Amino acid sequence: MSLKPIRDLLRNHCKTLDSPGELPTFLQSLGLSEIPKDDPVKLKAWRENMANAADAFVLRLLSSGDPALIQAGLRARADSLRQFDQATAEAASA
Repeated sequence: MSLKPIRDLLRNHCKTLDSPGELPTFLQSLGLSEIPKDDPVKLKAWRENMANAADAFVLRLLSSGDPALIQAGLRARADSLRQFDQATAEAASA
């Protein structure tokens, strides 16, 4: 099984994230900090940093050599991104 599609999925998801403003603490602990949405250059740089952080996370998982840990870690990262999207949507509708 190739991990490249999973890596690409995480990177692509990161490159579409929007920053909602004030974030819950657990998201901030993942490095998901606020950045102005109205500055496309900063938003693009923020998204690229998020994609790079996802790459670093995947590399740390792979270095473990433990398939169960890799699978659990990838699921956890994907869940975190989904929670970030949900928090963004909730903040926008508040």
